[in-house]
Amino acid sequence: MKITQFNVENLFLLETKDQKPIEKVKWLSKTILEISPDILMLCEVGGLESLDMFNSLYLNNLFIPFLIPGNSDRGIEIGFLIKKSFNCSYQYISHKEKNFSRDVAELRVFKNNNLELIILLVHLKSKWDREGNDPNGFLKRSNEIKELLNIYQTIQNEFPNCPIIIAGDLNGIAQKNNCEREFREIYKQTSLLDILDLLNLSEQERTTFVHFTKDGQPENCQIDYIFLPELLQN
Repeated sequence: MKITQFNVENLFLLETKDQKPIEKVKWLSKTILEISPDILMLCEVGGLESLDMFNSLYLNNLFIPFLIPGNSDRGIEIGFLIKKSFNCSYQYISHKEKNFSRDVAELRVFKNNNLELIILLVHLKSKWDREGNDPNGFLKRSNEIKELLNIYQTIQNEFPNCPIIIAGDLNGIAQKNNCEREFREIYKQTSLLDILDLLNLSEQERTTFVHFTKDGQPENCQIDYIFLPELLQN
């Protein structure tokens, strides 16, 4: 089973002011086809219609799209593409009613009617504070982490023998040894570890986002994660 997480940055394929340039869409599709994931977790998708178009027009219709609109005021959603040849069945659950900026999308994967895996895909509050009431979005993101862990622990209690993955764009640094304070509860409350921690990669190899400072200098950072439970850490 190959699982991939990808923030595809404003994947709007309909003709709007936010429409993603075709050359970038082609680059995304080329990358995804080369990776050839069984389960592709996506952040910043411009709705189910865009996801359907992306799959049918650029990915040879190889996947089944799953997306339920969340709470994003920009219409950037989270969802899944699952390879049709991946012989499993699925249940998709939205947790948007729990006051997330976007959602926590829960995917349950069944093989021969047995629950084999649960994925919690999230796109947390960014550090952009539009109203000026929550510097760097810290309070909102902290509350979202708290609720995400509540969901995780509730599911873990219900299905103690099923591995549960948390993945997505956390909009912050959540490495075990280099952790912004809102993410510390992940390590206090669970045994989850990020796959890049497990692989012991260098900081350069862990870059998933390049931020430019006010004076134009690039800063590499990791804001995207796939956290594995003990059952999968080997």
